[in-house]
Amino acid sequence: MPEWNASLRIYLDVAKAAVDNASSLTRAAETLLEARHPGPATALAIIGQEETGKALLYTLIGFGLVPEDAIPEAINLARDHRRKQQLAMVGHVLTHIAPKLRPYFDGVPDDLEASEELLRPLLSEILPVLLDEVKAFFVERPDFEERIGAIVVNRELQDLKHRGLYVDVSDGRVLDPSTVTAAEASAALANLGASIDGIRMFTQIASFSDEGVRLARTVLEPHLALAKASES
Repeated sequence: MPEWNASLRIYLDVAKAAVDNASSLTRAAETLLEARHPGPATALAIIGQEETGKALLYTLIGFGLVPEDAIPEAINLARDHRRKQQLAMVGHVLTHIAPKLRPYFDGVPDDLEASEELLRPLLSEILPVLLDEVKAFFVERPDFEERIGAIVVNRELQDLKHRGLYVDVSDGRVLDPSTVTAAEASAALANLGASIDGIRMFTQIASFSDEGVRLARTVLEPHLALAKASES
């Protein structure tokens, strides 16, 4: 990987701010649902999911995993609602496998920048397990990839968000926020919670010093190169 440029830090800061905003939207949506306004509650929950998708994308940019000439295109993706909704689904995967990875962190100090001697063996243990768990997740949930595809192709979340906010007409009937159910709002909030829990793990890198970010990249580089080689 090319040397990390400190000018990328702003993207790490944006990622952390986006996931923090998603948490604030969660609280606002919960308040609306408790007040029996499931329509706007659902819309806010879906907007929160978009914020977590944005957070993941900006973390990848900020960590230097997106080539410099591709950054403008990646930022455009961060403005596409359905693409952000897709990226938010990554959080669901991470939330599911995080408990299985937690034992590897037992006894590790909070300061993950402690030393390269600490990070190298830790990542060497974790990354193969992570890949196995991600593969197992998709095997156990054959419909999950279809759900991700449906977000863009069928506009499912986008239409639900609009239904929670606006009045419209479809198939000869009036649609307004009151047609959104409490069950739909609860499901959207559950999905938002899963996205936040999974993606927040990535955004914590914003708290690393510049040298800490560079060290993490140095330790990860051989693993990323190996993963890239296995795809070709």
